[in-house]
Amino acid sequence: MCHSKLETILTFILTLIICFLIDFKVNAEIEPLNSAYQTNTSDDIYFVYHVDYKYVNRLLLVGVSWKPHSNDIISQITYGGRPLLPAGRSSGNGLIVDLYYLVNPPVGDMLLAVDFLSTHRGACVGAVTFAGVNQTTPLGSFNGNYGTGVRPLITIASNANDVILDTLVTDKNTDLAMDPGQLELWKLNQNVDTIRAGGSWKDASTTGTTTQMGWNLSASKNWVIGGISIKPVICNDGVDCTTETYSMEQGCIYTPDASLCADGISCTTDVCDPVQGCQHTPDNGACNDSITCTTDVCDPVQGCQHTPNNGACNDSIPCTTDSCDPAEGCKHTPDHGTCNDSIACTTDTCNPAMGCTHTPNNSACNDGIPCTTDTCNPVTGCTHTPNNSACTDSIACTTDTCDPVEGCKHTPDNNACNDSIACTTDTCNPAVGCTHTPNNSACADSIPCTTDTCDPTEGCRHTPNHSACNDSIACTTDTCSPTEGCRHTPNNSACNDSIACTTDTCSPTEGCKHTPNNGACNDSIACTTDTCNPTEGCEHTPNNSACNDSIACTTDSCDPAEGCKYTPNHSACNDGIACTTDTCSPTEGCKHTPSNTACNDGIACTTDTCDPATGCKHTPNNTVCNDGIACTADTCDPAIGCKHTPNNTTCNDNNVCNGIETCDPEEGCQSGTPLSCNDGNRCTVDTCNPVTGCANTPKNCQDGNPCTNDYCNPLSGACVHENICEGEGEDEGEGECPGEGEGEGECSMGFALEITPNPAESGDDVYFTVVELPGSCSSGILQYEWKWRPEDKHGNDFEVIPDACNSSEYIMEDADSSDTGTYVCTISDDSDSFATAPVFLRVFLSIPVVALAGMGLLVTVIAITGKHLLRKR
Repeated sequence: MCHSKLETILTFILTLIICFLIDFKVNAEIEPLNSAYQTNTSDDIYFVYHVDYKYVNRLLLVGVSWKPHSNDIISQITYGGRPLLPAGRSSGNGLIVDLYYLVNPPVGDMLLAVDFLSTHRGACVGAVTFAGVNQTTPLGSFNGNYGTGVRPLITIASNANDVILDTLVTDKNTDLAMDPGQLELWKLNQNVDTIRAGGSWKDASTTGTTTQMGWNLSASKNWVIGGISIKPVICNDGVDCTTETYSMEQGCIYTPDASLCADGISCTTDVCDPVQGCQHTPDNGACNDSITCTTDVCDPVQGCQHTPNNGACNDSIPCTTDSCDPAEGCKHTPDHGTCNDSIACTTDTCNPAMGCTHTPNNSACNDGIPCTTDTCNPVTGCTHTPNNSACTDSIACTTDTCDPVEGCKHTPDNNACNDSIACTTDTCNPAVGCTHTPNNSACADSIPCTTDTCDPTEGCRHTPNHSACNDSIACTTDTCSPTEGCRHTPNNSACNDSIACTTDTCSPTEGCKHTPNNGACNDSIACTTDTCNPTEGCEHTPNNSACNDSIACTTDSCDPAEGCKYTPNHSACNDGIACTTDTCSPTEGCKHTPSNTACNDGIACTTDTCDPATGCKHTPNNTVCNDGIACTADTCDPAIGCKHTPNNTTCNDNNVCNGIETCDPEEGCQSGTPLSCNDGNRCTVDTCNPVTGCANTPKNCQDGNPCTNDYCNPLSGACVHENICEGEGEDEGEGECPGEGEGEGECSMGFALEITPNPAESGDDVYFTVVELPGSCSSGILQYEWKWRPEDKHGNDFEVIPDACNSSEYIMEDADSSDTGTYVCTISDDSDSFATAPVFLRVFLSIPVVALAGMGLLVTVIAITGKHLLRKR
């Protein structure tokens, strides 16, 4: 079946319209998976948060609603050791809402840690995980608002498929209630020191570009609210023939649909490739048109194409044009032009069955010459036979003949017309007969000034013409002699030019001549050239080169009246040295006089001189710069003057406890700031050594009793000896201390921490060991993070070091901020079923700090070389 080109184009346009009407984008539906919150009245907040592994395209959002004490900085928020990024902050009336996020958080139970730079007056940390969130652009623009009253409100920019999250903080003593349509994520309706807090979510508005979130308070309070839109995954693979769907467990799913690939081309096989989109494979066999001379192929855009092959139609008749018609097949068109035999008088035609034929035609040989007989010879062509008798003209002096090319010719015979006059030309005119034309040139007598003419009856005549002898020479007299020709007589008196230094004569060929005589112009000035100008008379041209005095800086010239002059040119003596005076002497040449005053640089400590060869010199003199301050180095800088450079080393008293002494450029040596050796740890003895500096020696609380846990109380500094062997169990056991059996009495779990060297510096090999203390009777889990903090406690953010707790001793070489991660060490004792709880440890190098948190208790002590008890309560 054949398709017209118009049908193919219409089908293609219809396919494009169908493709544009199909929506190839699918937006995922965002769903919250779970949420949790934790509060604290003054310090950092830690709790274990769970992220479900079943769902993909996750986003963890953490809202912090808090009231700062003095410093409003959150050091960092981490989940499983991974830092969260800030999404926005809203603040006012002394309250703050912070929003942080983490794209694709790790699954399972992990520690969510919020570190504040300083204490606060109450904080609530809420966490929620959403699934179906765009992992490239997860969030829209954050917006915040604050005020006083009972209606916290906020408007968030959003799209129809977004989800909106808000976080609220208010002053205490009020109940919180969400607006209808908002779903609760967390709500703190009891006081945490000075605040209450909440978080909620809902689907974005489908009727506009913004969504409102609001709360109702039971009492008028200060409030701050912040919110943000969460963007869904957009399933669009860019392939026009796949159907997009979204699964919470798998994400975007793209299903090929071949029906979307129909191109309306009957000879193509249409399929959907899930990567490349629609594929249209041409089938040439579907295009056979039963015309033997056409090549049938399938074009994937235009459909069946039938290309004619003229070579398949050759009939072996040379004068026919053989062609293939795509609709009718072979055609053989006669071409009469190919039968030309080059015989003009034959009619040449092509017979499609026989080939070329050539028919003679006498009428085709008419040459337009009346005196010739014209015929056509089929072999040689036209012949034209001349007939002289047809050309008689009745003119006696002509010979009449027939020329086969030009026709009748009548050739004149001039000899039949001779009249015996020498200066006439006798000719036969084929139209009128004999003519006798006078020829003046035949009468030339070689005398140029005579007029020579021919009289048809008398012959030659020669008339003299004096005007013909004018030679245009004004000083000659011109006449014509009939026998000798022109005569020209010269007259010198006619050439006087009134120029005294010229000789005036008349030349019969050139006219007046005025010959200059330079000798008549001598003015006795040696440097002038004296000449006679034929038009103006004597001229005296000065020649400066004749006045050279060999002095380079003088200008040498010739004065036409006075002779040579030598003018001094001072500018020609410029030597490029600014401090010299340059002059020209007409007898001695250039002179360069140095001037020291021209070299004054305004710098008091330099000696300024002018060197005629090199210019100004400024020699520094350090002795002029003595300021009387012993610890400064006094020098003269040729560019800026005196410099007084302080040298701190000259002030050192070799006692590090006094601080670092410095040199003040105006007052001399200054005392340093004495070292402060107080490490803030009440469990150390703080001293200062003049050579080695501060020492913080741990207080020794060991009492030698194996039944006590001995340690220093970090809050009071007092030694504590806690009995670990008392109990009320049924079996007192056989241990060294009573009560070691399986009882229900008070029991402690002990760990020891060793850090060497202490304090540790960047680049040190740091040894960190965690061991179980003798006498502990419980099992438990120690979770700790080893973090690098290069500067002081309020300096840079914490950076976590990677996991490496597979042995009882951990060695970290060349510690720096690139070592990040979380470690979990498990130390257990199966002799007791005491409930376990996590203990969190953080260590900061340079100022190593241990933070213990168990059963909600948070204590801070200074970690030093030696063993320190980490107790579970």
